[in-house]
Amino acid sequence: MEESALIDKLLGNEQVDLSSHKFCDCFSDEVKQLFFDEDTSEIMINGSGAIYIEKNGSIAQTGFFAGEEQIQRFLDVVSRANSRNIDFNHPIFDGRLLGGFRCNVVVPPVSLTGVVITVRKHSSKIRAFSELVDRGMMTHENSLLLQKAIENKENIIIAGGTGTGKTTLVNVMFNSIGSSLDRVITIEDTAELRLDLPHVISLESRFATPDCPVEVGIRDLVKTALRMRPDRIIIGEVRGEEAYDLLHAINTGHKGTVCTIHANSCRDALRRLETLAILGHANLDILVPRSWIASNIDMVAYIEREGSKRRLKELKKIEGVEGGNYVLCDLIQ
Repeated sequence: MEESALIDKLLGNEQVDLSSHKFCDCFSDEVKQLFFDEDTSEIMINGSGAIYIEKNGSIAQTGFFAGEEQIQRFLDVVSRANSRNIDFNHPIFDGRLLGGFRCNVVVPPVSLTGVVITVRKHSSKIRAFSELVDRGMMTHENSLLLQKAIENKENIIIAGGTGTGKTTLVNVMFNSIGSSLDRVITIEDTAELRLDLPHVISLESRFATPDCPVEVGIRDLVKTALRMRPDRIIIGEVRGEEAYDLLHAINTGHKGTVCTIHANSCRDALRRLETLAILGHANLDILVPRSWIASNIDMVAYIEREGSKRRLKELKKIEGVEGGNYVLCDLIQ
């Protein structure tokens, strides 16, 4: 192997000949069209080969089936593209495909119903706050509050469940700041953010593979990002020990930080964040992350899914802590 090719391989820059069309070529023409339908956000292939989709927020059965040969070809392509095995010894895969798709695969023995494939595609049509307002996700007044907060480099948490539109909202918020030359560093498990900004550095965690046995986690990337002269940091999802490093960073002057977190309300999001921070530092008193959150997180937004609609249900400003509870001011209009 040539030296340049070896360096690319070690750095993870090696490109597999895989466009979004290539992995779709594993399926029939009818199924292939599902991946490029702008209104389809999720393609789900169950163990029997039956294909379901989420379109405009509603789940429907397509009537199409993926045969065993097609599914195996798909697994081979995805496995090669990500340099990771998908087999009996590695039954769970979560990663991305070129073209803006996120892919999850579960195979036997973990799946008792055969190979289950879930491909998610974030909408490329929603680019501005006005579109979120038109779709009924929020009011015009609340969109102005969020836009002003991001322009003022406030620290913001976006909370909600899976598929509620957290990533879409983060995309819209940052794309609203236009041609700002702020150095934005994004940190994600699976790269999904699409920012139309001139100065964006994208970091993605990495599983250990036979080619690269060293795992790089979100916490490693947060620590690295702080040494990269960031103006703004986006963490795609906080779910572990990296919460401590995140709160430590914003407590030492890093403004303009935005993260998403799975939670059932704004208050639950703050409680979960402080609990995760304790995981990142042994014997840390809960009062420490609580004081950091109260002093340095400016705003929390909670998005909920109601049937096929996604709505901004809560928008809170943090005003401090009193009696061990966060004092939150409701901003929803």
